[in-house]
Amino acid sequence: MKSDNAIARMSSKTYELQSRKGDFSLVPTSENDKKTQKESPNKGAIACASVSLILGVMVLAVGLFSLQYLPEYFENQVKQKAPLRPGTPTWDSWLSPPVAVYSNFTFFNVENPEEVLAGGKPVLTEKGPYVYREYKKREVMEAETPQGTIIYREVFTYEFDEEKSHPLKDSDKVTVVNPVAAAIGGKMEGQKKANPWIFSFFEDALTDYDDGAFITETVRNLLEDGYDSAGLKALKESGIPVPATRFEGLLLKRNIGKNESYQGVIEIDNGSNGYSKLGRFVSWNGERELDIWPERDESNSCNQINGTDGTLFGPYTVKPDPSEKLYVFIPDLCRSLFLRYERDTVHYGITTHRYTVPYEAVAGPSDNPGSECFCPNRFELEECDIRTAIMPKDRCQPGSPVIMSTPHFYLTNWEELFNDFDGLSPEKSLHETYMDLDPVVSVPLSARKRLQANIKIRPAYPLPSFANLAKEYVFPLMWIEQGADFTEAVADRLKSKVYKSKDMLSNIPWVGIGFGIACIFGSIVYFLRMYSIRES
Repeated sequence: MKSDNAIARMSSKTYELQSRKGDFSLVPTSENDKKTQKESPNKGAIACASVSLILGVMVLAVGLFSLQYLPEYFENQVKQKAPLRPGTPTWDSWLSPPVAVYSNFTFFNVENPEEVLAGGKPVLTEKGPYVYREYKKREVMEAETPQGTIIYREVFTYEFDEEKSHPLKDSDKVTVVNPVAAAIGGKMEGQKKANPWIFSFFEDALTDYDDGAFITETVRNLLEDGYDSAGLKALKESGIPVPATRFEGLLLKRNIGKNESYQGVIEIDNGSNGYSKLGRFVSWNGERELDIWPERDESNSCNQINGTDGTLFGPYTVKPDPSEKLYVFIPDLCRSLFLRYERDTVHYGITTHRYTVPYEAVAGPSDNPGSECFCPNRFELEECDIRTAIMPKDRCQPGSPVIMSTPHFYLTNWEELFNDFDGLSPEKSLHETYMDLDPVVSVPLSARKRLQANIKIRPAYPLPSFANLAKEYVFPLMWIEQGADFTEAVADRLKSKVYKSKDMLSNIPWVGIGFGIACIFGSIVYFLRMYSIRES
């Protein structure tokens, strides 16, 4: 009975004959099928792995291609949006900059004026900074010319900032070299040589009205309100033509209203002629070249108006390359200066390129070939090599006794200047001019322009107060720091409008590359596993 049941069970299954070490046995085919299924790859899995491999290769290729293409695409989009026109996102902020600009004035107070007038060595102490908020607006005269330029003028308004100046006040008095007396003295010296007859009128008019080589005045009068000059009044009463009998404040270069000044009519490229030309000067006061500096070669390079105003550059035009020059035109000096890349800085998470004015930019012809034309006619070229970073304004503003320089004569190699005074101490961190420029849209996130106003005085001036001076001086009057910094809020807007898109496009290729590598790796692992199973 048992044997019959066994036969019945065997009859319901199909058996295969297998050999094990010479012995033969029967194995049910269903069990053998299960074993075979475990060892045999699934056709669907193979197809999936194959598709994954192909997809991974394709995505990886696209990712690698995008790694180069997407940044270029973003850069091209930024460059295409460079032109500055009404209605563009940057137009309103260009008209009225959203970043606060401050001008800090630090005077060189003369501690021993009587000793200096008797031939002693001047002792100077700094008094300041007196901080003024500068408001700038651009009055557009022609928004877009057929040549792709903008014609406008900049109007500046200044307001004393008591909080930032504290504890100093604009009512403080300082004793400084007298620019009015120096200007009159220089004019008289020139007339004495050229027109002795006219000089006699000067001499008679000023016999009892010498303003003095030094003057003690309030900061407010020196910078804003001005003060009456006895010398100028005497000249006018004697019939000698003078523009005014009152010295206007130093802030009012060209008086057009209370605390307002401007720097002429400016024409710049709006960027439609090429993104790299955005902001470059095309003309100043209607002239495409200056007619100020002597031509010492055919290039007439000193009279060229090169660069921008320092607030606007074409996108992607600043590079971390010390060999490249970045030009700015400075109307106060009637000349262009260049800056070079020095190092990277970081502002609110944005890496910027710091450009500074190097020694060679203000050096003489030996260290800065092509600068011979900046040498005044009365100087030999050898003297220009000595007078590094000294920039007379008499060619820019005829008759002006002002000589511009770097603060505390920083960067100059004219040792005599340092020996002439006690109280000068140049420092790079305090006295250099720099700009920290964003590498994408090339806007300055932080900038400082630092210049010093000096007055030339000589014992040869035919005025009694100058007669006993020990020597001719380039006498420091004050130094000015004009600067601005992006606030965190403005920096965040820049990051959201520019860097957010840039980072997103920069990350997309890496996501694709990572996904492609993962697919390829997974497919390879699967095929290797199947191969090892088959081999075993």
